[in-house]
Amino acid sequence: MGISEKQGNENAIFIKALKETTCFEGKTVILQCIVSGSKCIAEWLKNDEEILYDRKNRQECLSDIIDGIHVQVYKLVISESTEEDSGTYTLKLGNKTSSCVLSITERRPSLIKLRKYQEELAEIAVTGQNTIICVGTNAGKTYVAYHIIEDHLIKYPESKVVFINKTNVLLEQQYSRACKVFKDLYFQGKIYKWDASLEGECESFPSIVQRVTLFFCTPKSLCNHLDEKSKNKITMDVFTLIVLDECHHVVRRNPFNEIMNYYRRHKFESESSKTPQVLGLTASPGTNKADGGFSAVQHLKCLMANMDVSKLSVVRKYEQELLNYSSTPTKVKIRSTERLHDPVEGILLKAIKNVESVFTNRKVTSFLMQDSFETKNSAICPRKSTV
Repeated sequence: MGISEKQGNENAIFIKALKETTCFEGKTVILQCIVSGSKCIAEWLKNDEEILYDRKNRQECLSDIIDGIHVQVYKLVISESTEEDSGTYTLKLGNKTSSCVLSITERRPSLIKLRKYQEELAEIAVTGQNTIICVGTNAGKTYVAYHIIEDHLIKYPESKVVFINKTNVLLEQQYSRACKVFKDLYFQGKIYKWDASLEGECESFPSIVQRVTLFFCTPKSLCNHLDEKSKNKITMDVFTLIVLDECHHVVRRNPFNEIMNYYRRHKFESESSKTPQVLGLTASPGTNKADGGFSAVQHLKCLMANMDVSKLSVVRKYEQELLNYSSTPTKVKIRSTERLHDPVEGILLKAIKNVESVFTNRKVTSFLMQDSFETKNSAICPRKSTV
C-alpha cells in the first residue's frame, strides 16, 4: 500500500516509537509506530535494506486522533513469520527514523493438542490480553488454560503463573492434571500446591512463590498474603499470569474479587509498570438473578470490568465441532409405579402409635390434668402479692 502526500515531514514527532518484539515462528507480526503530523511517504527497511512488499509483507497507514492530537499510525505487517524474518527494522519518514529488533524463534512442539474450537477459545489469551473463556461443562476449559500457560512460559521463560480455584478438592484435581501435563516442571519441583493448614510448619509463602513456576492456591490464601498486614506479604507483580477458575465468583466481597481489587490497586495506584495478565474460566458468567435481558447484560459488564476484560473468548467459528464433543442434557420422563409396600408409611405409623401410647398412660394423663387445673385456678384467683 503506497503512502502519499508529503515526502518529508519536518514537524513529525514520534509519539510511540517502534519497540523490540519477540515471537514464535508462524505468528503474524505487527510493528507499529505512532507519529504526529500529516501523512508522508513511509519507507520500511530491514537491516538497512528496503523491504519489498508482497503477500507476506505489507505496510499500512491509518489516521487517528489520540488525546485531541491528529496522528498517523504506521504499521508493517509480516504474515506467517519465520526465523529468517529476524533482524533490525527501521521506519524512515523523511529524515526521521525509528528502529527496533525483531526476534523470531522456533516454536517447540506443544505438549497439549487442542481441537479447533479450543484453539479458537485460546486466540485472545495467547496474544497477552485479559479475557474470560466461557464455554460449557466438559468442553475442556482446563486444557485450554494449560495450553495458554504453556504458550506464556515459552514466550517468557522467567514468568510465574498462579492458578486459583475456590475449593481445595477442585484445586487438587487441577494440580494433579498439571503435574501430568507439565512433567518437566513437576520433576524440577517447579509446580506447587499451597496447603494453608501447614503454614508456619513449612517453607514460607513468598519463598515458595519465588522458586516455583506454576503455583496453585485458593483465593483466600492469596488474599491473605497480598494483605499489607501480612507477615509473609507478596506483591501482585510477582506473577505474570493469573488464572481464575470459576471466575463468575469475581463479584461483590467474594475472595475472587478481593484478588482483583489488589490487581486494580496495583495497576492504577502502584508505581510498578508490571501488571499480570488475567485469564478467567467459567461455564457461565451467571445473571445475578436478573429479571430481564438488560440486567443480565449489566451483570456481565460488571464482571468483565472487575476482571479488567474487554473481550470474551467464546466459540463461534467451530460451534458445530463443539456440539459434537459436548454432552447436551436431555429431558427423560420416568413414570413411577405404585408401591405395594411403603417402608416410610410403616415407620410413621409406628411413631404415631408410640406417641399415643405415652399420652394414654394414666400417670401422664393425671399429671397433665393436674397441671391444667392449677393453671386455670391461678388465672381465676391470682395470688396476692406480699410486701
